[in-house]
Amino acid sequence: METLVDASGPSEYVETRTRDGEKVGLELLQYLSIHHMYKLQSIWKGAIGKDSLSKLKILALHTCPQLTSSFSPRFAQNLLCLTELIVEDCPKVISLISSEYHNVKHGPIFPSLERIFLLDLPELVNIFGGLYVLEELNTLLIYNCLKLRLSIMELPHIKKIEGENEWWNDLDCDKSPWENIFVPLKEGRDLIEQLYEATDSLNHFHNIRSEENDELKSSAEMSMEKGKETLFPTEAKVASQ
Repeated sequence: METLVDASGPSEYVETRTRDGEKVGLELLQYLSIHHMYKLQSIWKGAIGKDSLSKLKILALHTCPQLTSSFSPRFAQNLLCLTELIVEDCPKVISLISSEYHNVKHGPIFPSLERIFLLDLPELVNIFGGLYVLEELNTLLIYNCLKLRLSIMELPHIKKIEGENEWWNDLDCDKSPWENIFVPLKEGRDLIEQLYEATDSLNHFHNIRSEENDELKSSAEMSMEKGKETLFPTEAKVASQ
């Protein structure tokens, strides 16, 4: 399979439909993890309809040797809820945004993205070419991406950069904005455990859902208390005393 969804024709693997001349699908999907797809070249080929993948929270791409880039800017703009991105063992990836789109003006991308984990990407040169600002990104982990160069324009609010000392020492850009937030990766067995935890996207998704459920429960309890105060103001006052 070369693409998950092909907008130019019928989709064999994903249920889609046409709305306003654009192909729409996967509107409710919140978690997507792709492993060992040796022919995959893209996730979505062609025009992407509004709301497609708009609820996706975590995207993980593992061992896709034919993938050269992960997104077009239009695709990235659809990922309004994406908080975590993992790209691992995709040896042909040069940039996460397709280079043929770099001269096209686009609006903000990944408005909710907080964490990026990049592992074993030997040809990766840049994240988004320095053309897109990631306002919410606070954590970036880099392993075995020795050609990767960072741009201060992309990372205005980054709080932590984890990487190998070799990669960090070889960076030929001004590192002063990040000197206090760079954290060297662990070594030996501790490194294996650290990378496993970083790429355990399913566990990360369960944690997100648990936090959301806790917030909903807390909000519901507060609403019930407010409702009691409205219906039984005297009783609520006595109870509070």
